[in-house]
Amino acid sequence: MPVNPPARICFRCGAQLIAGGLAYQVRVEMSADFDGYLDGDIYANSLAAMQTALQAAATESEEELNDQVHRERKFLFCHICAEQVWNIVARPSVYGFNG
Repeated sequence: MPVNPPARICFRCGAQLIAGGLAYQVRVEMSADFDGYLDGDIYANSLAAMQTALQAAATESEEELNDQVHRERKFLFCHICAEQVWNIVARPSVYGFNG
């Protein structure tokens, strides 16, 4: 007896995606950026910044700290939502985003 695969649902609109039908997987990867600037020219600034960072890190879990550096997530979209998401990302100014 064949096993039914789990339902595939569009992340954005909630539409059920037909088995064997068109669907789009979007993978988002976000990594912390480094602009090359460190305020370490003055030893006191460097030491204070390190102490502040260590105190802040002590209150966070390993997962929370990792998420501040790198995150990945996959989304499944129907054709209509995939096009809308693509347009928002590819042409943000059209949708009022100035990013």
